[in-house]
Formats: sequence, structure tokens, C-alpha cells
Amino acid sequence: MTTYQRVGEFKRVAWYLPGDDHLSRAVKLGFYRYVRPEHPWMCVYMERLDREIIAELAPDALLVRARYPNEIEFVNELEIPTVVVTGLEAPRRAPRLWTDLDAVTNLAVDYLTGLGYRSLAWTGSLCVKDEFFGFGEAFRREVVRRGLECRASLDDIPLEFHPPAPDPSDEWLDWLAGLPKPCGIFCTDDAAGNAIMNHCREYGLPTMNFGVLGVGNNPMACQIAHPSLSSIDLDGERIGYAAGRLIQAIFDGETVPGETLVPPLQVIARNSTFESRRMDSEVGRAVRHMREHIHKQLRVEDVAEHVGMSRRTLERKFQEAFGFSPAEMLRRYRVQRAQELLLETDWEIRRVATEVGFQHSRHFISLFRAMTGFTPADYRDRSRL
Repeated sequence: MTTYQRVGEFKRVAWYLPGDDHLSRAVKLGFYRYVRPEHPWMCVYMERLDREIIAELAPDALLVRARYPNEIEFVNELEIPTVVVTGLEAPRRAPRLWTDLDAVTNLAVDYLTGLGYRSLAWTGSLCVKDEFFGFGEAFRREVVRRGLECRASLDDIPLEFHPPAPDPSDEWLDWLAGLPKPCGIFCTDDAAGNAIMNHCREYGLPTMNFGVLGVGNNPMACQIAHPSLSSIDLDGERIGYAAGRLIQAIFDGETVPGETLVPPLQVIARNSTFESRRMDSEVGRAVRHMREHIHKQLRVEDVAEHVGMSRRTLERKFQEAFGFSPAEMLRRYRVQRAQELLLETDWEIRRVATEVGFQHSRHFISLFRAMTGFTPADYRDRSRL
């Protein structure tokens, strides 16, 4: 029988990143990207937080995503060095890693007000209230600081696709129907935004009254919403990479900060923030024509001709409705559709460019990078987690 010996000393890191949501997958990817090049760690997965499992694995450090208060309490009792990814109150001894709430809500308010919304509201969903509830209060603070009105929902939105699926309360529907029109609604997670879309359709509340923005950029929740849901990408990959750096600092005996906040990546714009009755009939027709013919080499002159007005008049009306030009709307729709195709297909970049109205892929790549910060290929790699 061959006798095997270890070829070196490997640190063992156990991680608990529950859920199959976009954020957890992104954190995992970012963590492994930190580990892979040069860090001799053995990384092992834990299905649940359990003392017996931890004792059996005997890790040198833990990486934990704590979504509920009892998980924070569990971490507080551990003697093993631990880095915690959480939106809850910081553990007593473990460093806390999370997205920057103020940066997220500043981005949300900038985005919604930039589209022309002056009435704002926020709501959230029960299943992630513990972890993401802070987004709502931070959003309210920022809106009030800017001298605008912010309305919060009376009740949480049930998840339509998460059984059991109770009907929304009459109080919540009254709140939604009673919002000023048009209204920009900030949802503390994508599930809540998806639920707004579903309940508006189910109960006959026009989605064009609202501009809805979620948090997390979960592809499933965003794409199955109708209209598709705009969302803030929290850059979970960067959070995971930062977690790896913190663990390495612990191994090196360095003093680590009690809290590390990572700024969000960007708003991924989809139809939920562009369909609003603040548009007059001509502008609404122009927007629909753009969206329905985005695969063509459509020009602003073509859109103006379709709705029977001059280009100058169309540009003025767009500035009044959105705060930007019809040419900018065309660019946003093209990049948005390209983002969807990059996630949904394996098409070459050249074909994606053609499908969103570009003759030359070089121009498409340049615009995509300018609007998202990534090349189309990099965006596909980062988003397919």
C-alpha cells in the first residue's frame, strides 16, 4: 500500500452561504477568485450552521452569510475566526461585510429622480425582511434629506411564486393604488419588485403608473417580471473577494476592521422604470415603437416620423418626461436588450450587436462598456454565476 504525505500546509476554510439567490452565487464566485491564484486553502461547504459539523470539519476560519438574527447569535458564540456577510447588526467579535446602504440608496434616489419621478415610495417582502429591511429606512432618510416625500408600505408583499402564496392584503392594495401618479417605488429586494408587477396585473392596477426599482439584480426575479424589473447590482463578487482578503488578514495576524462596506455596482435598467403614464400619448407611442423595433437600425428621425412630429418636438417632450433625449432612450433600450441576450443565449457578440440594431460590433462594444463599465464578454462572465 502506498503511503501518502501532505505536500504542504493548507488552511481549511468552511463557508456557509445559503440560498441559490444571485447575491450568494456572486459572493461565492468572488471568494473563489480570491482563493484560486495563490492561496493554499482547502475550502469546504456547510449545508447548515451546526456545531457538530464545524467540529468535524475543524476549519481554521469560517465565512458565513447571516440572514437572520439567530444566525448572528450562533456566530457570537463561536471561538473560530469568522467573517460574516450580513445586512443585520454586526456580530460582537466577527468582522461584518456588507453592501454600503447609503451608496445603494443614493444610487436609487439619483436614478429614480433622474427619470423624472418626484413622488417616491418603498416597500419590501417578508421573506428577506430581516436582512434587507435596512435598505428601506436608508432610502427614506435619503429622500427626506433631499426634501422629497417618501411613502412606506403598510404591509409586506407576499412572494407570488414562493408557496404558500397568500393574497396581498386590501390595506396593501389600497396603499399601492393610493400612491401619487406617477411614483417611483424602491423595493428592498427583487422579489418584492416582482410581486408588485404580478399584483398590479392581477388586480388591474396599471404598471405604467409606477417606476419600480429592485435590489440584488436576481436574473430570475427580474426577467420573469412583466414588465422586466430594473434592479441595483450589489456587486456580490466584490463582497466575496473582500471576504477572502479579510480571512487572509486574519491568518496573517493583522488587525481587521470591524466593518467593511462595498459600494453597489450599478443600476441594471429594464422596462419597469420606463413604462409610465407620465408620458403623453405621443411619447408613449414613441417609447413603444423603440422597444418593439430595437432590433432594427432605428434612428430618432424614424421614431419622430412614426408618431407624426418633428425631431425637435420629440426631443423636447422626452426631456420633459424623462430628463434625457430619445437618442439616450434608444441607447438604454439597446444595452438593456443586449444584457438580456448575453444572459439568455450563447450567441457570439457580433450576433448580439446585430440583434439590438448595430451594424458594427466595435460600436456596440464601445457603447456597452461606456454604459455598464464592462465589455459584453466580461458582463456575460460576471453575470452567469
